[in-house]
Amino acid sequence: MMIEHNNCLVVLFNINISTMSKSVKIILVIVGVLAFLLLIVPLFLPSVATVQKSVVVDRPLELIYDDLLDFNIYKQWSPWSEQEPDAEAVITGMPGEIGHKWEWKGEKLGVGSLELKEFETYVSIYNELIFVEPRQAVAKDLWQLERTDEGFTKITWIYEGEAKYPFGRYAGLMMESFLGKDYEKGLENLKTYFESNY
Repeated sequence: MMIEHNNCLVVLFNINISTMSKSVKIILVIVGVLAFLLLIVPLFLPSVATVQKSVVVDRPLELIYDDLLDFNIYKQWSPWSEQEPDAEAVITGMPGEIGHKWEWKGEKLGVGSLELKEFETYVSIYNELIFVEPRQAVAKDLWQLERTDEGFTKITWIYEGEAKYPFGRYAGLMMESFLGKDYEKGLENLKTYFESNY
């Protein structure tokens, strides 16, 4: 009887080892897949998150360019100013001069700033976009202008932000869904502003 009892224990022990071995293999496979998705795949994703939208305005380029260098006018068309018109805003520096700056603080908009860093007259504008709250980030706010054959102005508004490895790379893929509609709305407002006021 003792021998039979010992044989049963051996069988049960072998079954437990076999079962545990399969469980460990499954866990290792899951860990491997997660590591691949979280650490390896992001290496091949873009390191810069980009959103780019364009609109054609029925006005000559010369009438448009200077207003894009003036943050005092941004509140006339900014989609975010529409979302929270009572947000605190402080604008410093001279429009059209490097260092011209717009700082804001609001419950919906958070805390951030936009500062003119560089421009090429009638061609392009580069502003530095800084988010402080609810999350910290730095991005480029870019504008490109082009005269059309009809004498109108094609305006291209571009967001470029660093997509940090690893999780920021995935977030970068969703930036279009985060900002795309806001950029389209902003350009629609901008078109209306220029075509109604000039």
